[in-house]
Amino acid sequence: MPDLRTDARFVTQALRARNQHELAALLQPRFSRHSAADWLAEFDRRGVPCAPINDFAEILADPHVTDMGIVQELELANGVRTPTLVFPVRMTGYSFSTGPRPPTLGEHTDEVFRQWLG
Repeated sequence: MPDLRTDARFVTQALRARNQHELAALLQPRFSRHSAADWLAEFDRRGVPCAPINDFAEILADPHVTDMGIVQELELANGVRTPTLVFPVRMTGYSFSTGPRPPTLGEHTDEVFRQWLG
């Protein structure tokens, strides 16, 4: 593997962006040798700001998210209840809620047409 610190294709942010596919092809085999947790620990040890990219299930299960109390259930049009996230900012004397359920496909079409077309 070439020394990526001195490779002319990658010495500036603009060059790294322009050559991102080549850079990814060089880095991917190396990153795949260890878990994301291992890499996060290594980056943290070296002072590199980083965080995992979580999927929705991981976000809902994250202790910080659950401790904040921002996961609430939302009832869908078919009656199924599903977890969702509410606004994470706290304001004294006010609480946020999930609001109305998401509409089914086409549920508000006539209403929108009336509002927009008269």
